[in-house]
Amino acid sequence: MLRSRNRNKKSKRYGSKTNRLLLKKAKKDESWTSKSPFGKDLSKIGIKNDLFKDSSSSTTYPWTRLAPLSDYNLIEVPRSRKGIPSLKSICSKKIAENADSLESSFLDTASWMVWRTVWEEILSLNNDSPRVFNLFAGKFFLSDGFKCHKLSLPLDVNLGSSKWEKLLKARNEGISSVIIPRTRNHRIENLFSNINVLEIVKFIHRLSYRPWVLLDVSLMTQKYDREDHLKLFNITNLIALDLSNSQIVDDLFLYNMSVSISKDGKLSKLTILKINNCPKVTSKGLQYLLCLSNDADARCSLSYIESDVKISSSNFAAKLQNIKSESPDFIDGTRWFVLDDGSESKFIRKLPLALKLHCLYKNYSNRITKDPIVTDFPSYTTNSMSYLFSVRNSIVLDIMVHENTFTSAENDFEKLEEVWATRIHFRNSRAQSKIYCYVIDNKYEFSGQMANIERHEENKKDDSVMFRASEKKLPSKYIAKPKRRRPVARKVDANSFFDM
Repeated sequence: MLRSRNRNKKSKRYGSKTNRLLLKKAKKDESWTSKSPFGKDLSKIGIKNDLFKDSSSSTTYPWTRLAPLSDYNLIEVPRSRKGIPSLKSICSKKIAENADSLESSFLDTASWMVWRTVWEEILSLNNDSPRVFNLFAGKFFLSDGFKCHKLSLPLDVNLGSSKWEKLLKARNEGISSVIIPRTRNHRIENLFSNINVLEIVKFIHRLSYRPWVLLDVSLMTQKYDREDHLKLFNITNLIALDLSNSQIVDDLFLYNMSVSISKDGKLSKLTILKINNCPKVTSKGLQYLLCLSNDADARCSLSYIESDVKISSSNFAAKLQNIKSESPDFIDGTRWFVLDDGSESKFIRKLPLALKLHCLYKNYSNRITKDPIVTDFPSYTTNSMSYLFSVRNSIVLDIMVHENTFTSAENDFEKLEEVWATRIHFRNSRAQSKIYCYVIDNKYEFSGQMANIERHEENKKDDSVMFRASEKKLPSKYIAKPKRRRPVARKVDANSFFDM
């Protein structure tokens, strides 16, 4: 009797015979992987009957269905009514209150003339979750009157002290501080840290309206590993990327990024890159990116780089001769120049990604854009006039990933207010260190090679072979030595020199 009880306990502990065999194989695999030079994780790849362990450091939340005000809305807010509401407005409001139940097939049953009042009601109720927005944007983003955001109340309205009133005011102020002025196609989204990077990449890839993606992960770079950083390369139509404060970004990472940017790679539309406060980045890593414009067939869009790493533009004599000129200081051997420390440079440095992109095209479009060239292979880059004209109505999806985690608990609703406060803080904050802004000029004709850069030259002529008649060399004693240029002495007022 005692033996049978022990046998039952043993069967309950280890399960059936099949489970015991699987457990035995798993222990055998673990003993083999402990001796493997490749490590425990890599050695399991490709093993027969291998065990896949999926783990997460924190629980994710239903971020695609999370409304901006969570469970709160503006149903209780009094509105000015001009008489009795129509049946159409009553139905639109009822559908807007249950917008999360809508499906894509429902929108095919009517035109934009019908769904427009529903969408405006959804924006008024702050019920436009990422999922609901993508449903309407996928169908009607090219229609007249479609807006990505709507300020529910004016900013000067004094709301109460309840949770949803504070959250509403913070959202209104946050949107107003970072949105592109006089535009209707700028969508702003805030995400929390307990979302897998691959989940964000897949979500953007499924969007049918193909937005321009601006991604700010500067608050998460210290938590992302190298694999997470590389996953960002797979984001479709990534236009601007902020990788500041990263310990992963180094010269090798920037080299891999330059390969992905050039030759119609995955990052061929990347226009703005911020890598401030990345201690492992040197001038050599930046030169990988700056030299991309030297290749005429590169077909890359990179036009603005912001970093705390300085690359000297030219020698002192050249600067001294161009004191009074308005031409920028170009970096030797490239089409890039450094913005001076004037008011314009200070202004563009503190702007968020969306406003930085807007300011870049507004002030430097004549330098960034290329002259139209008739070719059999059109360039789908953000510096091509034909491409910019074709996507002038595209939606700009502005995503910022915050370092806080979010759950469905009631006390986490305060974090929805904090993310908008973070947006405003980033908008008004100043850089703690010296920041350098590099801008490209695709119309600039440069000559010579870049200084302090290692480059393997191909098709280099050998002096030992027979020279052609037109290339015959003279003896070295007949070759005139190059004259050393002396700096031109100029009378410069000291006050005007330091105040320029």
